[in-house]
This record gives sequence, C-alpha cells and structure tokens, in this order.
Amino acid sequence: MPTTNHECPLPLVDTICPSTEEELIAVLKAAGPKKQPVYPLGAGTGLQMGLPVTREGIGLSLAAMDRVVEYPARDMTITVEAGMNFDQLQNTLRAEGQWLPLDPPCASRAQVGGIVATNAGGPRRFGYGTPREFVIGIRAIDGRGVPFQAGGRVVKNVAGYDFCRLLSGSRGTLAIITQVTWKLRPRPRSCAILMVRIDDGKRAENWLDRLNTSRTTPVAVQLEAGSSEAIGGGIFGIAYEGTSVEVDWQIDQMGAELREAGLTVETVLRDAETQETWSRWQEFAVSGDAVVRFRAHVLPHSTVQMLRSIQELLPTAQILAQAGSGIVDVRLPNYPSDGLTQTFTKNLTPLAMRLGGHLTLTYHATGQELTHEMMWGGATVPWQLMRSLQRQFDPNGILNPQRFISS
Repeated sequence: MPTTNHECPLPLVDTICPSTEEELIAVLKAAGPKKQPVYPLGAGTGLQMGLPVTREGIGLSLAAMDRVVEYPARDMTITVEAGMNFDQLQNTLRAEGQWLPLDPPCASRAQVGGIVATNAGGPRRFGYGTPREFVIGIRAIDGRGVPFQAGGRVVKNVAGYDFCRLLSGSRGTLAIITQVTWKLRPRPRSCAILMVRIDDGKRAENWLDRLNTSRTTPVAVQLEAGSSEAIGGGIFGIAYEGTSVEVDWQIDQMGAELREAGLTVETVLRDAETQETWSRWQEFAVSGDAVVRFRAHVLPHSTVQMLRSIQELLPTAQILAQAGSGIVDVRLPNYPSDGLTQTFTKNLTPLAMRLGGHLTLTYHATGQELTHEMMWGGATVPWQLMRSLQRQFDPNGILNPQRFISS
C-alpha cells in the first residue's frame, strides 16, 4: 500500500493511502488495539479547522480510491468512491447534462468524502441545501475496522437509521467514508446575478424581510461588506439559475420588486460573466490574507444585525454573508486589540447565541488561546449523547482524537 508525505498541521508519523476497503480495514484494525490516532486527511482543504493536537498518529488519505462505482444516469444518481475530487465528479456528470448543485470551496482539490464529512457547502445552499440533502447512500468503516452501509442507490428507499445524515458533518470522528451515492439534478442552462448596493443597515434588513415574499426563487443571496462599507450595508448579490426563460422572467420580476422598494439594480451578470463572482463567493472563507477566520450561524432575519455588530467590534474585518441562510463569514487581517478570548467568548459568541445561533472559528494562524469553547462557541449540543454515540463507533478513540467537539 503506497504512502506519501502530506503537509498538514497534524503530528503525523506516516501517511497511508489504501486503494481498497480491505486495505483500509487492515489499517484501522491494526491501529485500534494500540490506540494509535488515525487522522483522515481528504485533500487537506479543511485541516486548518480544529483544535491543535499533540498525539502522533497516522494520516489516512483516500486519494487512491477515486473511481465511479455506478452511474445509472436515467435514475439521476451516481455512486463514487470517497477519494474522487469534486471537479472530477462534476465533469463526469456534465456529459449527461447533470450536476450536483453544491459549491464547496477548493472544488478542484476537495474530495467527496471530505465534503460529506465536513458538510461543506457554499452560497448555493440557500436554493439547494447542503451536501447532506443530496446523500442517499453511504459506505464507511468505523473505528473498529467494521464496514457498514446506509441508505441505498435509488432515491426512494427505506433505510432505517439515517446514518447518511449522521456522518455528514461528523469530521471523521465516527467512521471513514469510503463510498457516497448522490442524487442529482439537471444542469441549469442559464445563470444570472443581480448586484444591488444598499448602504443603510436598517434598509438592508427591511429588504431581506421583503425577499421572503418575493415571487422569485433565488439560489443564492449574498451580502459583501468590506471594512470600508457602511455599517450593516454593502453589495447584495441575488443569483438565479434555470432555463433562459425562467432566468429572464426572474430578473424582470426582481427588478420590479426592487424598484418598488426604492432600490436599483447596479449590474446584471449573465452566464459566463457570473463565473468570477461565483468563484469569489465560493472561496471567500478559505482565501485572502488573514490571521483569523470565523463563521457565525444565526437566524436568517438576524444576519444584518450580526454583520453590523462585527463591523462595529472589528472595523478591519472583511465580511461576506450568505444573507438568505444566516451565515456570516469573516476574515481578520490582524488580531483583535482586545485579544481573542475577550473578543470571542465575551462578545461575539454570546451575541451569536442571542441571535439564535453559534460561532465557529475556522482558521487561526498560531493556535494560541484556542479552547473548545472558542473553537465551537455557543453550539448548544447534547455533549454526553454525542460522546456516547462516538464510543459506539470508535471505542478505542482513534479517529481524529482531540480535534472536534465530540472528542
């Protein structure tokens, strides 16, 4: 079984690249009795998120498991191995006029197993949802080296416990995903993005409330607010996808609704013109010079309020909000003057909780001051239940130990 050097922030003694499930099972069965940590790597695009660890262990890469298992295009499903990268999957689907309407960051490198394990989505989550909404079947190996599967390869199936959703977002702490079956959609033929500037925070809140009654169905509603933007305001991007007729009608309808609200469309981007904007939105949370990146999840109607509070507390912050979904991504070019502990645990986390959500630190350049509370601040989860569940899947505690909230 080949090994490779994999640059990552984890203390690895080796990186193993199994090419079959049997090889993977052997690795886990050997590591369990020794309680040797096993760190799933994916393509390494999400490894900066999580607490620093000191226990040396094995890195596990599934890059050699990247095959299409089954693709019955007429059934609008596909089963692939977990090491396939996302762009490779989309290119396979393109030949049949189909796609998976997800836009995780680093799509040219991110592997489908890692996308499910992190439940990584992007701006299109407003219109389509997150990866867990598209996973209908899954195969995985638990921490004991025992294979199991859930769901099926058809859209309508009765599968008992919903392990597909359980493993989505589990970050490799319950099992190593080896295969994923996705349900697909027809690829849209046209796309448009309307850019609208709203400099007043209160007016932005009122417009977002009105958006809920719009006759149109955007697939994304983004609010870009750099450090120079007016407090609570910025540039809204409203995106539509579908047939040319559908997109044309929605552009005209939204334009009329904006005029009724006293607002004006600054720019309309069509088809190929939208690519640069989609890419900027998609990569914002993992790109740019920053010493700290974090994400706030709040109730959608509180998005602008959260954004406004962040701008007031951190004037140099660069912010992109998935305004329709209640997600605010923030990049800090320098450390807060009050320190991280004061800024997060005393100010931002309690604010996010008051607004019906929580805060997650997604990147920290040094890892200093990090605690579970700071990393996963305000997440109201049943800790004991999660730990009990983890022990069932991984009794020796070898999968991603110390890094995540259930560890």
